[in-house]
Amino acid sequence: MSDIQPETTAPAEADTAPAFKLYPIKHVLWTSCLGGPLAGTWMIAANFQRLGAVKKSHLASAIGAAAVGLVVMLSYLIERRFGKAANFSLAGILGVTTFLIAKRLQGSAIEAHENQGGRLEPVWKSVGIMGIGIAQTIIGAAAIVSLLQTTVVVGGTHEIELAGMATESDAQRVGAVLTDIRMFPAGQHSQMTLTRAPSTWTLTFSSTKAKIETVDLATVFAPVANALRDRVFPGDDRLLLVFANEYGFSLKTCELNKERQLACR
Repeated sequence: MSDIQPETTAPAEADTAPAFKLYPIKHVLWTSCLGGPLAGTWMIAANFQRLGAVKKSHLASAIGAAAVGLVVMLSYLIERRFGKAANFSLAGILGVTTFLIAKRLQGSAIEAHENQGGRLEPVWKSVGIMGIGIAQTIIGAAAIVSLLQTTVVVGGTHEIELAGMATESDAQRVGAVLTDIRMFPAGQHSQMTLTRAPSTWTLTFSSTKAKIETVDLATVFAPVANALRDRVFPGDDRLLLVFANEYGFSLKTCELNKERQLACR
């Protein structure tokens, strides 16, 4: 009798495919652009963790956390110097840089993962990570900006908070004008925000809807706007007076037109 050899069969692809999923590199690009550095680096860290590179995963997480603070500070300084529009360029540079790093470090591993039948994480998970990244970046931004925000005190009791590209010198000149026209009476306290953007100056006053409805803003504040135009904001720059509630939401916006009249909407 001849020996009977056992039958052998090739293992199914499902048996050899990795059981874990990885985040695709293209998700790292758009989550970093829209959700900040923490979102993109979290995906990189998760991929490293699943590929068995634990130390690299921890390092990526640490770099992402540190990058949030660095990017928020850099964004604040760029806005103060060049205006808000410049921050869109920063977001693009950040996203592309994170994408290139992820592609260099994990591109071949993700490609091999797919060739072995491994699956990738769905888009909805990346969207969720992006949302968390946005929330954490906003919280970090609020904390850091509160430390960096500059407030100029005029007359001992009147506070002018700087935003955008506005400087302390700008605030001092605004304070001098408002003091001269008796809008900053001695002994009283007032708060406002001076914002400078390319070709636009905005002075935001804290108010309430009830007060605005009982005052003819165009008549009352026209002398204020014209005095500021003559002594602080000459030229063709737009001059806006914004009246906002305690939560910062605009209730009414007035603009000084070329005829030196205040148009409110």
